[in-house]
Amino acid sequence: AQGMLQALAALNENWSRNGAPVLKVGIGIHCGPAIFGNIGSDKKMEPGVIGDTVNLASRLEGLSKKYGVPVIVSGELAARAASEKSLQMRHIDTARVAGRSAAVEIYSPAWDALGLPLPGKLVTSYQDARALFVDRKWNECGRILDELLLEFPDDGPSVLLRERVRVAIESPPGMEWSPVMDWTQK
Repeated sequence: AQGMLQALAALNENWSRNGAPVLKVGIGIHCGPAIFGNIGSDKKMEPGVIGDTVNLASRLEGLSKKYGVPVIVSGELAARAASEKSLQMRHIDTARVAGRSAAVEIYSPAWDALGLPLPGKLVTSYQDARALFVDRKWNECGRILDELLLEFPDDGPSVLLRERVRVAIESPPGMEWSPVMDWTQK
């Protein structure tokens, strides 16, 4: 994913110099079993990959746009990558996606679209704010996010979490509230 984003950045730089529009991509990554083979009918067959693993990776790719990050990975993959220092992950949210009843922990690599490490303050302050959000301490969470967004106004996860905090403060939810973000619409 990092190599793809770096190659895209180089391509976009070249294209923008020549007046062409730039491209953006989102990448979703999950790990697990999948089925690979020729899929189709007697009239048309194409190689493909199917299965729950593929479906979840596709849903995560869609979430990359909603959270404003180039790559989103599942909690299972983040756990496998935990031993790799070069693969530091940023916990973004707990989300429910279309086609799954159970919520999924979602992460993003702690680097930007060019492969540069995210500032430590961004990662730790976001984690602090998210913990406060989960604990229903919305005013404290909002203060941290406001400070964070002054310094990092384009951080997609912080922008989205700040909006969720605003809604919770304006219309406090009942005791049945859950911090899980529901993205069940494709």
